Amino acid sequence: LECRAIRSAALATGDEKERVLNGLLKEQARIITRRDHYGFFTSDEALHGALMQIAGHPHVWGFLLSIKTQLDRLRYL
Repeated sequence: LECRAIRSAALATGDEKERVLNGLLKEQARIITRRDHYGFFTSDEALHGALMQIAGHPHVWGFLLSIKTQLDRLRYL
């Protein structure tokens, strides 16, 4: 699901899309520099949500959030 949505987001055009994604990627770079693992997880969630929104599938991200509890547990270990 996510791979297809990312492809759709990449094909979408618009200055707002680029502004949002560039802002999130710059934020992640700052967080990585600080070695803030928990901050990165939060920022990464925002990035994936934005990609789904841009692709026109915000409902898919809502669904994925509801089923990825086990993955989140592994990320925090």
